[in-house]
Amino acid sequence: MRSPTRYMAFSVALLLAGCSTSDGLEEQEFADFGRTVAVPHPVGAYEYEFRRGNEADVYYRLEEVERSEPGRVDFTLVVEVPALGRNFGFGGLEVACEVQGEITEAETDARLGEAFDGLYEFPMRCAVPEGAVFLIVTVNHHDQTVEFAGEI
Repeated sequence: MRSPTRYMAFSVALLLAGCSTSDGLEEQEFADFGRTVAVPHPVGAYEYEFRRGNEADVYYRLEEVERSEPGRVDFTLVVEVPALGRNFGFGGLEVACEVQGEITEAETDARLGEAFDGLYEFPMRCAVPEGAVFLIVTVNHHDQTVEFAGEI
């Protein structure tokens, strides 16, 4: 996983050089909280039906990132699934939080099972140190990784 220290050091270096983080590669590595990220998935019920170029985007977004109590951050992972011609499993969904190099698994009370097309919201939470100001949330799902980052 990427380090927020590295992200901040890169940002400071760009600012000193007269640039912004949107001018560098770091913008592509982390999505801001609230930003939607598209991840292509093959369309079809069976693998033999998957055709190159016949894909639809599944959209991931992190919303409502806030401290709910000391030592904890709550957020909602929103996933919009298009019609893929098959069910879309959430059983393998893994979400982790990173603060100052420390990684903790996100927790949820939501049932992560099979789904079809639609909008799915998963309320989640992570343990974070009380003085933390920067959070990275990594979503691993269907062999794809999406990283969100921002101040808390």
